[in-house]
Amino acid sequence: MFFLGEICTLSKTEKIADIPIMIKKPTPEGPDLLIQASRSKNTTLVELTTIDQPSNNGRVSKTLCRGEHIMTEYTGEIRPLDIDLSILENLKLEKQPVGIKFLFQEPKGVKKLDKNLAICLMPEEAQNRGAFYVDGGNFECAEALFLGINNDDPASVSGQIGTKVGLDIFQEARANRRIYEVLPTLKPGSCNYMIFAPLNELDFAPDVLVITAETRQAEIVLRSYTYSTGAMYVSKTTPVIGCAWTFVYPYITGELNYVAEGLCFGHLARVVGLPGEITISIPFNLLKPIVDNLNEMTWDLPSYSDGREGYNKRFKDVTSGRLVQRPDYSK
Repeated sequence: MFFLGEICTLSKTEKIADIPIMIKKPTPEGPDLLIQASRSKNTTLVELTTIDQPSNNGRVSKTLCRGEHIMTEYTGEIRPLDIDLSILENLKLEKQPVGIKFLFQEPKGVKKLDKNLAICLMPEEAQNRGAFYVDGGNFECAEALFLGINNDDPASVSGQIGTKVGLDIFQEARANRRIYEVLPTLKPGSCNYMIFAPLNELDFAPDVLVITAETRQAEIVLRSYTYSTGAMYVSKTTPVIGCAWTFVYPYITGELNYVAEGLCFGHLARVVGLPGEITISIPFNLLKPIVDNLNEMTWDLPSYSDGREGYNKRFKDVTSGRLVQRPDYSK
């Protein structure tokens, strides 16, 4: 992962050995520049240099900036990213996908978040500030109830928080407490740290990749999930503690999940995302097939631009009218 000055606006990363080769756009509309990262032996200082760019005086190189190069240290819990996720850039997402890692041991090679946040805001923080890791002391919402920190807090699991004398979400405690019977949770003490890394700094294989998309972009991602399997679209959440379904549910079940922003109490209260955005959580076991399908399938289907009458004709042509049954009133 790179922690560099604002001089360098990086839009794409490719790795050669342990040093990324980066693509930089001087302006959003400008051409790509190939950037070389060079590191002095036994140091973490990196110099970014353009590689043989053409000019009036021939091909020249230019030093762009210097900074600190920090790579996540790989362990039994963390392995290098071995899937090319560059296809996701073609979705033209407003917000970068964020890779999530659940860890027992404290990670090295990534900075610790220097403040406290609700977990629902941490992907946004990573998108804005870059990769970081957190421990239990960084959380400030109900994370303890599903991350295995304090799964059995009596006041919480009895439904006291959401009552009329609490946050006024439920009629009474009995309704609130039902969510704790279905809430996906990690085993106590099994997760002590988490990493959040935006796509352009993702150098490890994530446990869950979280994508925030507009509806049309989300349709492409979800269709890539079912493209080669026929799997159903299934959205699961609860009216409160929806974050458990975004982060923990796909991690422990291996199932993709998605939810529309604006449905969960905490996300509305904390102003997470925009109402109508779709948050998709892809577990590690589905990441490669989804990426493979995105590379293979047609994204913009012709039927989507036919219009009503045009599609009606296309459908009849494809089915040869077999599915249209009309009663015969002549008898």
